[in-house]
Amino acid sequence: MKNDEKDTQNEERVEVAISEVTHDMHINVCEWCADWYGDYPLQNVANLVEPPFGSSRVFRGGSWCSDASSCYSSNRNNRYPPNITRDYLGFRVALDE
Repeated sequence: MKNDEKDTQNEERVEVAISEVTHDMHINVCEWCADWYGDYPLQNVANLVEPPFGSSRVFRGGSWCSDASSCYSSNRNNRYPPNITRDYLGFRVALDE
């Protein structure tokens, strides 16, 4: 096997690994957020302030049961109050250092 053939195989493995991570992050479950849902202002805002309370929390992204048009991280929804559970809603644990 030539060196250039070996490099091509390694690049393909890296692409597969990256796509699997992206797939896991974007379409496993929709992600609950701490923000209460509110309409965005019509004008551009430098530092958007979310409402201090509301009836539904924001969840973002798509899940295993979403159509392709919903499977991106900036997709924003508010269909459910925060006490609802669904098999396609989850959350991501994050550490603030």
